[in-house]
Amino acid sequence: PMILYGPHGKTFAQRKFLPTPQGQVGFLERPLTDDDSEVPNTHSNGAEEPLFEAPDPPLPPTTPHRDKRIRQAQNWENVALPRLLAPYLKYLRESVSLAHEPPVPPVACVCMGSGARTLEIWVLYFNKVQKINLQICECRPCAVQLIEQGLFGCAPFLPTLAVDLRVLDFVTRLFVRIAPNVTAFCGAIEDFLKSQGYHMNGKDPLRRRFSNCLRWYNVLQHRANSQICSVLTSTRTTIQAELLAQPPSTLAGSEFSLDDLFDSSDDQSTGDKDLSRIHAEFDDNEDSESGAITKRQRTIAPDPPPLSRPSEYLRERCPVCFGGKTKFKDGVLVCLDACFTQKHNHQTQVWKNRVESMRSPAAAPATSQADLDDTVEDGLKVPASVLNACHDSFTAADGDRQKASTRFFDSTALMALMCCHDRVLWLVDMNTPGERQYFALVLIDTLFKHLPPDWTVGLLYDIACQLERSCVKWQFLPEYFPRLGFAISVFHAFGHGWACQCVYHPRKRLGFGLADGEGCERFWHLLSGLIAFLRVCGYYTRLHTLDSQIQYIHSASLRDIFLFLVRKWKQASTRWEEGDKDVRYSMRSPEFLRQQWHAQVEASTKPLPRQSPTAGKKAIQAAIQTRKARDIVAESVKRLEEITANPSAQPYDIANAELELPSALLKLRKIGEDLRAKETKLGV
Repeated sequence: PMILYGPHGKTFAQRKFLPTPQGQVGFLERPLTDDDSEVPNTHSNGAEEPLFEAPDPPLPPTTPHRDKRIRQAQNWENVALPRLLAPYLKYLRESVSLAHEPPVPPVACVCMGSGARTLEIWVLYFNKVQKINLQICECRPCAVQLIEQGLFGCAPFLPTLAVDLRVLDFVTRLFVRIAPNVTAFCGAIEDFLKSQGYHMNGKDPLRRRFSNCLRWYNVLQHRANSQICSVLTSTRTTIQAELLAQPPSTLAGSEFSLDDLFDSSDDQSTGDKDLSRIHAEFDDNEDSESGAITKRQRTIAPDPPPLSRPSEYLRERCPVCFGGKTKFKDGVLVCLDACFTQKHNHQTQVWKNRVESMRSPAAAPATSQADLDDTVEDGLKVPASVLNACHDSFTAADGDRQKASTRFFDSTALMALMCCHDRVLWLVDMNTPGERQYFALVLIDTLFKHLPPDWTVGLLYDIACQLERSCVKWQFLPEYFPRLGFAISVFHAFGHGWACQCVYHPRKRLGFGLADGEGCERFWHLLSGLIAFLRVCGYYTRLHTLDSQIQYIHSASLRDIFLFLVRKWKQASTRWEEGDKDVRYSMRSPEFLRQQWHAQVEASTKPLPRQSPTAGKKAIQAAIQTRKARDIVAESVKRLEEITANPSAQPYDIANAELELPSALLKLRKIGEDLRAKETKLGV
């Protein structure tokens, strides 16, 4: 465009995007690529382009190595892994889960040798390194041939290293029991092979390529497991529909054969087709009911019906808690805790904003607790003085207390929600220096969304008293609060006041049984070996490691769940016998003992009187003033009695004295009772 007009009709123009030399440095933008040189004309109406406009946002820096890794990841995700899914499952079936070595199927080329070439690949086994030659073409890609031989390559198309599936499976199982360390493992393998007479050229000949093999083999495993689960879910839905003599619901998944198992495009198109059909039927029903309803007034999708049983996710996480068709009488028990030794979660942002919006804009002037009467807040059972003491004694209750630096850690802690069988339901990544309540609120809110509307939840938390106080004070979780019970974890209960323990201790509350609420602590112990690794690894590597570790703990816990139940049953039976023996030894009925306990709780949770440094002095002065008032009233009563007893007094004086004497005696008696009460408090 024209930007300068000179004399004698001369004009000067300049290109909007100047080419930047590749070697230029400084504060200029990055060098433009060939794609950036073509600037599309967005002003199609012929309007003149503005001379000055806001600068474009800076593009992320790119390097050839980064571009290569991105292209390789896309090739793995979109091309190689979809091809390998069926051959991998077939090899697992024929080898009986890698227990045997099935014969290699014959290679049959159907593309007439199009793109044929020979690849030289080094293969890593447990005890040797072997070189093989592969004849590849368009119909027989390298990755498929390697899988059929029980190998996995380091690249999607032209690998130079392949690893035996048994080695990869062994390392995968090893890295869920120790902190993942590919460098140490590859160093040990290289040293072992060197001692066996094998020599690999290069400074680091194994680590990077082996890491690629392990990473994408794990992705292939996850895809295979996901595909198997989807087939089982669809089959179960079909069988249930047949048993109920009803057609399977389109929302639960359509029936398909095993031939369609690996055809992702057909599944996607079928899902889109079913979804569009559902919306069309809904719109038609609306039109038939009310033809005058405009398109803007229509409801796009109705609210989902309430659940009749816990969600499929919860049933998969803990079949003991959520797998049944009927709910437990006393509800389901879960525990909640945070761990700051495990160094963003966008899901918590909603609850964070909600909590922040309820804070007062300006802090009120501080008022000494000693000048306030102790009361029991509405909806609570513990006095405010006890809750304040618990708040001051626990660091978890102080959200402003710094436990981890946000300057050095973008993820400062983990918070877990677990069932009473020590099985993880959800994890949330914390990014605050202290423990904030909105992390716990988002976990509770998520749990209730996966439960039927008639289920109750018992929550064990280190500072459950503070969390319930916040829910009552700020109206958090109003739709779920009537179905939510609070208790303190057993090992943290003794740090609370006695009044707080009387109400929130799980052994003193109905419905919590022998649950200790310390499942999160046991879970943190299982993850303690990953502390050093998770602090230095990449963000997504950290998430993948945590997911793998949790899945391993989940599988191990599921195998031992019956032993867990037997152990808990024996413990409950022993406690029941001991408790019944103690009740019979006391020679008292259970009803009498319950009444005494309720009286103890009522006495322990009674609000404390006002506390002040001048309370004693004020009490003495009040007693002295009451005694003076009593003496004055007593003198008045004595005078009235003398008038009524004097025969020489005037008749009207006697009449007035007789009228005033009863009220004076009543006043004297009340003042006397008040004086005795004040002197009793002073110990007089």
